[in-house]
Amino acid sequence: MLPPPPAAITVDDSLWPLVVIRSVGTSRLADFEAHLEKRVKCLERGPHLLLVDGMHSGMLPLPHRERQLEWMARYEELRRERMIGAVHALDSALTRLTLSIVMHQSRPSYPYIVFNRLDHAAAWAACKLEDLGHPEVARRVQHRFGVTRQQAEAG
Repeated sequence: MLPPPPAAITVDDSLWPLVVIRSVGTSRLADFEAHLEKRVKCLERGPHLLLVDGMHSGMLPLPHRERQLEWMARYEELRRERMIGAVHALDSALTRLTLSIVMHQSRPSYPYIVFNRLDHAAAWAACKLEDLGHPEVARRVQHRFGVTRQQAEAG
């Protein structure tokens, strides 16, 4: 049996205006802080769509959750201006419930949706990018995540 991958959280903007956050395991607080700093840079860069791949993440520890809420409050205005939407792929029912509660309380100004499969989340993102006038990026998302055009259109 292979050992689990090391805990990490990454921010990938190579499919701009789609930003992909991938979380594996439970990252150290310093790594979580670095991810938040990268998120600020994305917000400063311009309007974008967020895809969060949490298919192999654990529940955020309390210090991470507290820091996330502080960050969300601090950058609320910039998030309202720059977030086009967010799609989350989460394999844990508990994590999906927690996110639902957080989103209900924070009432984001942008659309968001949660899936329990990464291919469904990627299909939704590709469809949204197409709708926003980014067909080339939508095709790159389909290719990277192995999503067919039909899956994206069914989104």
